[in-house]
Amino acid sequence: MSEKKTHQIPTEAGAPWVPGWAIGPFLFGLAAWFLWGPNLESLPAAPTPSFDRSLLSNAPRRTAMEDPPTIDLAGSPATCMHCHKDFLSRSDKPRTLLRHGEIKLKHGPNVKCSTCHAWKDRNKLALLDETAINFADVVSQCAQCHVKVHRDWSRGIHGRTNDYWDASQGTRRRLICTQCHNPHTPRSPAMSPIKPLPGPNTLRMHPEEESHK
Repeated sequence: MSEKKTHQIPTEAGAPWVPGWAIGPFLFGLAAWFLWGPNLESLPAAPTPSFDRSLLSNAPRRTAMEDPPTIDLAGSPATCMHCHKDFLSRSDKPRTLLRHGEIKLKHGPNVKCSTCHAWKDRNKLALLDETAINFADVVSQCAQCHVKVHRDWSRGIHGRTNDYWDASQGTRRRLICTQCHNPHTPRSPAMSPIKPLPGPNTLRMHPEEESHK
């Protein structure tokens, strides 16, 4: 007579064997302990730090020049060519006594006005190949030298985006270079460090705190 063989499930050496029917009561008991068991440690109640709400603003850090740049001259609007069509510049540096004496040019190797400004039509900017462009296209001018920064800006990493991040919800407006940086002195005090606002204590918020959000 042949012996009857039984199939045994191999187990690791030393591993305790737990019957399947015990899993259900164990989980039920664990859930009951969490619901009705002692409160071992309470979550500390810390209010969300307060801050000055006047610091919240989506306005540009600086006002970029209009296209074309326009100033108030004796009560009348005047563009750059209002003067430059009659007065030819003898110097390619911002040292004219009549107007641009306040400009301090500290922008890397760019020490001449004609590096960025069209020499014949002062109402326009100029690319490196001397192609004249509008002031509204200043981003394409900056991108010639600041390639990596422009790549980050186009992807929303550098600079600031206002309105909607999700374009399907509404319009998205990305600030251009000159709305944050002074093109003559990009590292001017206008770009001083910004103190970050305090983050919310989301795990410690109470209903009365959420009502003030």
